[in-house]
Amino acid sequence: MRLALVGSGRVAQGLATWLDGNGQVVAVISRSKEKARQLAASLASAQPVTWDEPFPEADWWFLAVRDDVLPDVDRSLDEKGAYASARLVTHTSGAHSAYALERAHARGIPVASVHPLYPFASGERLALQEVFFALEGDEEALKVVEAWLDHWHAPHRRLRTDQKPLYHAAAVLASNAMVTLLGAAEGLIRKLELPVEDVFPALGHLAESALRQARRLGPVAALTGPIQRGEYTTVLAHRKALLDQAPEVWPLYRALARATLPLARQRGVAPPEVLDAIAELLDASEGKGALP
Repeated sequence: MRLALVGSGRVAQGLATWLDGNGQVVAVISRSKEKARQLAASLASAQPVTWDEPFPEADWWFLAVRDDVLPDVDRSLDEKGAYASARLVTHTSGAHSAYALERAHARGIPVASVHPLYPFASGERLALQEVFFALEGDEEALKVVEAWLDHWHAPHRRLRTDQKPLYHAAAVLASNAMVTLLGAAEGLIRKLELPVEDVFPALGHLAESALRQARRLGPVAALTGPIQRGEYTTVLAHRKALLDQAPEVWPLYRALARATLPLARQRGVAPPEVLDAIAELLDASEGKGALP
């Protein structure tokens, strides 16, 4: 099956070799000729193509482009006649459903979303069997994608179209939200006038250790910290310090603490009545430094 890879960024780079198989990628299409050339050079027989050049015929159009340009790319491909010989069209967006490919879908071409749940680094040669793929779309397209992933022993599951937003929210919480939390922690370190270059790596190690434990044990068993231990006075001290010195961070801390309580209850270390008291503390009036 002839495959045209649209995009030359990190996701395209990470998946290109696995898509190529026995030389089935016939073209790498990018706005940058140099990027298309570099990626095509790593494949068996792909040609670098820019948007102002004639497109080759392809059976499978694989779009690895940014979420915000996906509809425009779909429209441009259709207007340039790229879909004339297409048997399926897929994209890698986690946020968009398969049917964001409106032009391809309107032509009756089977469409699917193929989202790799993985933080791609530029130029990374990943092991596909370590990447989970969330799939959604038309049955005919999904069967082709599943056959490709099964060939490389990559784990995958199907989603319904209405499940994509919740799935993507989970992915954002696990990735972007962690970075946001580290940003908030860094902000508190700066308020203390401590050397961020010394302290931030230690915060990073804390986050990495917690993540390793969560991956190994699951969130409930890996939970640590004052709420898990039922340390009411510690949470009270955090509340007062944040309201006094970093009130902009208190809503984030409070939201996370509230979300921690169900995990702590499942863990069963802290007495239920202590966790109830912590919940009341978190829900108390936000008067600056006021006690509940």
